[in-house]
Amino acid sequence: MGDLYFEKELVRREKQKINERLDSEAFYLPAKDEMTPIVEYVYQYFDDILYDYYTKRFGNSKTYDEIYEMIGDFKAKLTNNKIIEAYNNHKFTQEERDFIKMTGISNTWRGIHDFRIRTTHATIDVLLRNIIIEEFGESELTIFREVMQDKSYETEKYRDTINHYLQLFSDKPFGENLSEEIEKNIETMGIYAANQKINCGGYALRIDTCVYPKYQENFSQSVSSILRRFPFVRLLGNKPLEDDEYLVFYRLREGENAGHHFVRVDSDSIVREKDGNSQPRTFENWGNLESCDEVVFAVKKEHQMFGYNSHDVNYDNQKDFDFEQSTINSIKERCNSFDYHNHVFRLKKSKDDEIFIVSEDGVIVADVVADDSECLVEVREEQRKYVENTSTFVKPIIKDGKLVNFAQFKKSRINDVELS
Repeated sequence: MGDLYFEKELVRREKQKINERLDSEAFYLPAKDEMTPIVEYVYQYFDDILYDYYTKRFGNSKTYDEIYEMIGDFKAKLTNNKIIEAYNNHKFTQEERDFIKMTGISNTWRGIHDFRIRTTHATIDVLLRNIIIEEFGESELTIFREVMQDKSYETEKYRDTINHYLQLFSDKPFGENLSEEIEKNIETMGIYAANQKINCGGYALRIDTCVYPKYQENFSQSVSSILRRFPFVRLLGNKPLEDDEYLVFYRLREGENAGHHFVRVDSDSIVREKDGNSQPRTFENWGNLESCDEVVFAVKKEHQMFGYNSHDVNYDNQKDFDFEQSTINSIKERCNSFDYHNHVFRLKKSKDDEIFIVSEDGVIVADVVADDSECLVEVREEQRKYVENTSTFVKPIIKDGKLVNFAQFKKSRINDVELS
């Protein structure tokens, strides 16, 4: 699984959704024995074209009233009920289906772009052409084109109508290279949808939703929140990066102008980022987070990437603790040990009833003073880095979008580098 698998797969899934939506979009007209506005819109000024066609065909053998009666007879074939009947009986060609699909993708029909344009417009257009051919014969389309090329139609009023019917009566009624255009549009839409779906956190952690910080009391709680929400993430701390992990850097600014940002390091040592719903790019700088605290996460390459719900990820009501709160909660729960920032700590009591917190190696990291009303936790100064576990054994050096000391994060013996 390559570095870019997640974003490529996300785009593929979004494209699949678009295709499925288009394929399942049903043709709907209300059952009525009349032409409703959408049919009239597709029909446009065809009455005038039809009048000139009948005049050309029958000359002086038909009166004005007789011609308008013939026009009325033809329009009777275009009521909603007749269109629905024609739809149910018509076997759509691939070209016709592509034309309908293209309209749905682009919201563009006969050169008109409007978000109210739907596949229904194109479907009616296909059926209208078929009804005209059934009524007059395909060879008559040439006569219709001759009629429309008369200079009397060269006005603003008729421009869109004539362009519409000249295309509809041509040997390429639905345009050219439709399948290629569809693929190109779906690709564009898939990329757009994927970028809307994830922000910097979703991109860096490779999950299919945005990740927002839980603006809590302090940075430690926010780190705790990330570790709880994403079990495939750990603090790098003083352990080297494993072969099945990749690095993610995270910064958070708290207070009135709160903000946050995730960036990730791929196996080519390139640091990549995504700003909101924009396109992913090579990391440039931290901007207004330059002076903020930074934490380095190690993220499992293989983890659940899809099927997340933004609300479940970001808006659960579970409280996340800093070290002091974790200790107090452990005492309340009458539990002698607790996890904090990927370390296990234990509560110990001396013979003199003094309470200590010790690491897995038995080193005292904090002192606890507790009574019935209050609990104070004092982390020993020399143990603060160990307790928080946010300091790494090597400081990241990023230059021109590349983690130039990437290899040092992967050393099997951390004693080879100096703890920063």
